[in-house]
Amino acid sequence: NNDDDDDDDNSDKQDHSDSEKLRDLLKPYLILERYFKDQNNQDQLIKIGVIGVLPPNILVWDKVNLTQKATQLGFKNIQVEDILECVTRIALDLKDKTDLIIVLAHSAYSSREYIKGAENLANHLALIADVDVILSGHAHARFPSKNSEPQDYLNLKGADFVRGLIHGKPTTMPGCFGSHLGVIDLELHQDAHHDAGTWQVRNPNADIFGVYDQIQGRAVVKGEDDLRQLLASDHAATRAFVNQAIGKNKCDIASFLALIQDDPTVQVITRAQKEYIENNLDDKYAHLPILSAAAPFKVGGRKNDPESFVQIDAGALSYRHAADLYSFPNTLVALKIKACDIKEWLECGASAFNQIDLSSSKPQSLINWKGFRSYNFDVIDGLTYEIDISCAAKYDQNCDLINSATSRIRNICFLGKPLDVDQEFILVTNNHRAYGEKFAGTIEDNIILVSTEELPNLLADYISKQTDKHGGLELIPNRIWRFSPLVGSLPEVKLDIYFETASSAKAAAYILKYAQYKLHKRGLDNAGFAVYSIDLTNIFHDKP
Repeated sequence: NNDDDDDDDNSDKQDHSDSEKLRDLLKPYLILERYFKDQNNQDQLIKIGVIGVLPPNILVWDKVNLTQKATQLGFKNIQVEDILECVTRIALDLKDKTDLIIVLAHSAYSSREYIKGAENLANHLALIADVDVILSGHAHARFPSKNSEPQDYLNLKGADFVRGLIHGKPTTMPGCFGSHLGVIDLELHQDAHHDAGTWQVRNPNADIFGVYDQIQGRAVVKGEDDLRQLLASDHAATRAFVNQAIGKNKCDIASFLALIQDDPTVQVITRAQKEYIENNLDDKYAHLPILSAAAPFKVGGRKNDPESFVQIDAGALSYRHAADLYSFPNTLVALKIKACDIKEWLECGASAFNQIDLSSSKPQSLINWKGFRSYNFDVIDGLTYEIDISCAAKYDQNCDLINSATSRIRNICFLGKPLDVDQEFILVTNNHRAYGEKFAGTIEDNIILVSTEELPNLLADYISKQTDKHGGLELIPNRIWRFSPLVGSLPEVKLDIYFETASSAKAAAYILKYAQYKLHKRGLDNAGFAVYSIDLTNIFHDKP
């Protein structure tokens, strides 16, 4: 919607014109007419209504494009409707125009009760009587996930994992990066008790099928030659673009250890971000120290992709490597923020880890795969600090406060001195984080600089400059963060802590060379990840 509160007649006319233009650009639905063969081999016309929705949070995540750029294009006061209200209204309109209604929902499932304006409402859409099928996404998870690890949404109310239904409606969420194909089967019947020409859905079933064997490293479906030919020129142009040389790398870079120690794949991002802000910040902020926050993106997916790690050998670097290090077209934002908010920012990221029971000798998993997303595990370059995982997490994966009395972040220092909670800093982050209103201090009043350059491009530019100045990119992790040493609560308690990472021979060699803790490989899990024991009883292992 594109509304304006100005009572001026001319404004009303302009608003009406803007609103009409916006509806032309973003149609609320499509009606597809398709012929199918019935059981008598007769053609039957089926009219399929397709509704597309996304979370209202897009106004926060993509605020710059949906405010500044939209205004330049003539659209103002853009508003996004609640997902459930929107689909309910449009489906009612489509009911008498179509035989089947499908919702394409860039939204995931949530076990919470319905809240207007919520991000994840795909399962609530299944309660709308006029909706027949839901194709969901957004969370990069899987449904139904009866044969996958980890199994997603197992406690979701109304979910049938055998038939792939939620509240009786077929729905799929097929993972990410083309890993799975969602398939929905419907029987359409004409009921004698209904008007001729109307169809009802019976016996719906939905499932997802893997198209790539991550353990064997091969496709399990045959490619389509016609599709290859259709995409051949675009594919060649894309490869030519991403293979452009941008510089050199003096040492190996990989994200195999990014969730347990300071890591070069994160460090190169934080340094590129900081350099850009240093060169573009207004002089009136020159007295404030600059910190830079970034998270690892490729560290095994949702613990479902043992091949999803950054792995860059020493040598020539191309744009493809920059995109591998930073996979999203985010832009850069600088915040003026107090140290007290920075500490809470780190507390949210520290939810990436499970709480370790110091009284138990049983195996304990380190990484909170199910309850946290790695892209929220921000490391803040410019500080040093510890994470005490014997304490409960203070925040959940949404940065909602769950334990106000606890704190995992210890010994946080700036320039070797304890952090003054009232000290102000410039904190560099991405637009998604800065406008997300989840991490502490992410309010619009704190934003002092917004870049329109996409971060993969900024990263490529930084690598080129480092190559020109120093003959190549050289990253030596400076141990920004570490785990607080942990020992059993009693002498006889020997802690057994483990984590998962890539299983390749190259990963094993990299880990042996660069691990800063004592690690021991235990074997492989069912998803193809290598499982390592990690010794947190002492400070860093003596490695470079």
